[in-house]
Amino acid sequence: MPCPPVTRRLAVAGLFATLLAAPAVAAETPLRIGVIEDLSGMYSGNGGPNMVLAAQMAAEDFGGKVLGRPIEVIGVDHQNKPDIGSGLARQLVDQRGVTAFVLGGASSVGLAVQSYAKDRRITTLVTGGYASQFSGAGCSPYGTQWVPSTGELAKAVAGAVVQVGGKSWYFITADYVFGQGLAADAGKAVKAAGGTVVGEIWTCFGLVESG
Repeated sequence: MPCPPVTRRLAVAGLFATLLAAPAVAAETPLRIGVIEDLSGMYSGNGGPNMVLAAQMAAEDFGGKVLGRPIEVIGVDHQNKPDIGSGLARQLVDQRGVTAFVLGGASSVGLAVQSYAKDRRITTLVTGGYASQFSGAGCSPYGTQWVPSTGELAKAVAGAVVQVGGKSWYFITADYVFGQGLAADAGKAVKAAGGTVVGEIWTCFGLVESG
């Protein structure tokens, strides 16, 4: 389920609050937040331009400043490609002085950016990536995931279906990060609830994400 706009605004407002603990910088220097999103592709309706708007609205709700510094929101289009997303992240940090990222769209892009941000000790706020790796193998001590992961989704749905009699499962899995993660977590949930996975087939999901 997509994160509601109000929840997205609250999440970003929470990000601004955490940045209050950051070291003091010249008051006239803007605090820049990079929103790395799918602004034009398949996931643009799940966040995209509206996520940039939500971040801007959250900044306004917060008073437009942090520690006397004006908040500037910069939205960029990662085109659902991890290499483009991580490249944009580097540009935003090196050329624009961005100190935090809001991540949406393809999970593969978010994970690539979060990996880079972890090395640079930059805060990441995941508002559109559902892969469990954000809080698992790809976890960052500077990152938070504000949407349910594939683990929670699988337990809520697959486990419940097994309990009402749906014990035999065959997966038709979309071959990209979210699909792979959901299938893996659903398989665990099915088995934990006493069901069986009898097989799996992989299917293409356009060229939205790369593994």
